[in-house]
Amino acid sequence: MPDLAVTFPSGLTLRDPFMVASSHLTANDAAFRHLAEVQPAAVTLKTASLRHGGEGKPGGETNVESRRKVDFDGPGGLLAGSYTDGPKPLELWNLESTILGTRQARSRLGKDCAIGLSVLDKQDYVALADGLPLDEYQYIELNWKYALRDASYVELPAMLHGAAHDLERFVQAFPKKPLFVKLPREAAPLLATPEMSDLLWLLDANRIGLIVANSRRAPVPLSRSRQSGKPDLLDTGVLVGDLLFFETYDLFRRLRRQNRLPALVATGGVMDIGSVMDLASTGAVAFQIASAIDAYGTYVLTLLRQQLESALNTLRVDTWTKACEALTAGTDPYREVIVSVRKMMRMPDNVGTALNASELDPVVIETLNLELGEDLPDGWTKEPSAKPPLDDITFIALPGNVSSSLLSRRVAADLGLREVEQRSSSKFVDAVVNGTLTYDFAILHRGAVTQLLEKLGADSQMRPLELGPVGLSCTELVGSAKAPEDFKVIYHFPGSSFRPLIQKTRKAAPDAELVSLDPSKLLVPMLSAWSNDKGIIAKAPLSRIYGRLTPEAVRNGWTVLLTDCESLLLVASKAMTDRAHAEHAIQAVCFGLHGERLKAIRNPEAAARTLRAFGLATYLLELLAYKGQNTRVSGLA
Repeated sequence: MPDLAVTFPSGLTLRDPFMVASSHLTANDAAFRHLAEVQPAAVTLKTASLRHGGEGKPGGETNVESRRKVDFDGPGGLLAGSYTDGPKPLELWNLESTILGTRQARSRLGKDCAIGLSVLDKQDYVALADGLPLDEYQYIELNWKYALRDASYVELPAMLHGAAHDLERFVQAFPKKPLFVKLPREAAPLLATPEMSDLLWLLDANRIGLIVANSRRAPVPLSRSRQSGKPDLLDTGVLVGDLLFFETYDLFRRLRRQNRLPALVATGGVMDIGSVMDLASTGAVAFQIASAIDAYGTYVLTLLRQQLESALNTLRVDTWTKACEALTAGTDPYREVIVSVRKMMRMPDNVGTALNASELDPVVIETLNLELGEDLPDGWTKEPSAKPPLDDITFIALPGNVSSSLLSRRVAADLGLREVEQRSSSKFVDAVVNGTLTYDFAILHRGAVTQLLEKLGADSQMRPLELGPVGLSCTELVGSAKAPEDFKVIYHFPGSSFRPLIQKTRKAAPDAELVSLDPSKLLVPMLSAWSNDKGIIAKAPLSRIYGRLTPEAVRNGWTVLLTDCESLLLVASKAMTDRAHAEHAIQAVCFGLHGERLKAIRNPEAAARTLRAFGLATYLLELLAYKGQNTRVSGLA
C-alpha cells in the first residue's frame, strides 16, 4: 500500500496530505464526532481572536446571529459554489471557547490526529500562548483572513509589508511549534512584487508553511443565488467551493516562478481527486478541505485517500513524497496520471461493477420476487368490456420500487397513457398537496396513501381511492452483524416508508445509535469504510447492492437481519373516478397490471432488462448520491 504521509520542513508529519480546514466543520463537539468516523490526518480548529472572538454559536446573551449559507449557480445553471456569511463572534472563538474546543477535539479525534490552532492576525500572541494548552496543538496557523481586506491596489504592498512584521511577532510567541500562514486571495496582485518575494523568503527561512488561499470576498448576483421567494442581498460574505479552484490553480502556477518557496498547502475549490493532482503538479504538498466535506459528507476524505493511492500506483511510486517530486519535475507524469484520475472523478470502479448488468440483474430479480409476492384482486383478471379513449389519462411512474416502476411504465406504454415520472413518493405527495401536480393513476406504498388522505380535504379532486394491492414495498435492515443488537450504529434515510422498520429496529437493537442520513451526501465513501458494527435501513435492491461496496470482510457477511413490508396500492384520484368512462378505464388499467405482473413473474430476466432500459441503473446511481450537485459525475462509466 502506498505511503501517503507528508513531512513539512518544520518537522510536522501527517498520515496523509488532507487537512480539514478551519470552518463550521471544526466548530463543536458534534462536528468532531462526525469527523472522527473518517480519522482525519489533521484538523484545524476555528480561528481564535482575543478581540473579536465569541462562543462560536448563535444566540447567547449578545444574541449572535446564525451563519448564512446560500448555494449559487454559474452562468450555465450548474452549481458553482456557496456564499457564506456570519458575525465575527460566531466565526471566531474567544480564549474560553478555544480551550473548550481543543478539549472536545482531542477527546473525539484521539492522539493520532494532528490538531491545529488557528489564530487571527494582529493579536496579543503572547497572551494567547500563555492562555492556551499549546501541548495539544501539533501546528499553529496564522490566519490573514482580514489582513488585506478592503485595501486599494496601491495600499496592498504596504499592508503586506506590515503583515510580515506582524508575522515576526507571531513566530516569537510560538517558537517551538510547526507554523503556517494562510494567505488571503487579496494578495494575488502582489505575487510578482518584492514584498511577496521577501515574505516567501522569510517563510522558507523559518520553515513556515504557506496555505494558499483563503475564501473570496465577493457579492453574488441575485439571478445566480438559489434562494426561494424574494431573495436577500448577498454582498457582505465570502464565496467558497468549486468556482475558487481555477483561481487557486492560477495562484500556484504563478508562485512557481519565485526563486524560493516554502512548503505549500492548497485550499479553495479542492473538491475532488482531479483538483488534488492538478495542484500537486504546481507544487502543493498538502490540501486543506472544507467545501468538499460540506457538499459530499465526511467520507469524501476516505474516497480521496483511496483515489490518491490509485493515482500513486499509476505513477509507479510508493510514496506521496515521490509522487510530488515526479509531478513537479515534468509534464509527462502529470499528463499520464490525469487520464486515470478523470475516470475516478466520474465514478469509483466498484460502483460501475455493482451496477453492471451481470451484477445488477440478479439483485433486481430477487427484489421483483420479493415485491410481487402478493396476489392481485380477482376482478383484475377480467378483460374490459369496452375500450374508452385513454390518451388523456396520467399514470405516475415512481422508481422507488422496481415492481411499481416496471408495471406502471409498461401499462402506460401498452394502453397509451401519459406517463409522468416523480423521483420519490415524498416529492409526489408534496407536489399533489401543494397543487403543482395532478394525476389519474399511481402505485404508492400505503404510507404515501395515508399521507395524501391526511393532507387532502374530502372534496379534493386529487384524493386517492384505493383500487387494490399490486405488490409489496419492503425495507430491510442489512449489515454483516449476526443479530441487530450487535450493531453500534444504524443508519437510515428520512421518509415515511422507512418509519415502521425504524420503530421495529429500536426494539431489536435498543442500544444502537440511529443516525439519519442526508440523501445529498456521497454514500459510496462511507460504504468503502464500513465495519461489522454498522447497519443500514434501505429498500431493495439498494440494500443488497450496498454490501458489494463494502470491504471484503464486511461484504462476505452482508445479510438481511430485519424486514418490514407494506402493500403497494394502485390508486385512482377522485377526478379520475368522476369521469364518464371511469369504470372502463379502471378496468383496463387493472387488467393491464394483471398481465404485466404475470409476465414479470414468468420471465424475471426480461423484466430486469426492461428496468435497465427504463433507467434503473441511473436512478440507483443517484441514490448513491451521485446527483446533479456533483457535476463531476455524468453517468455510468
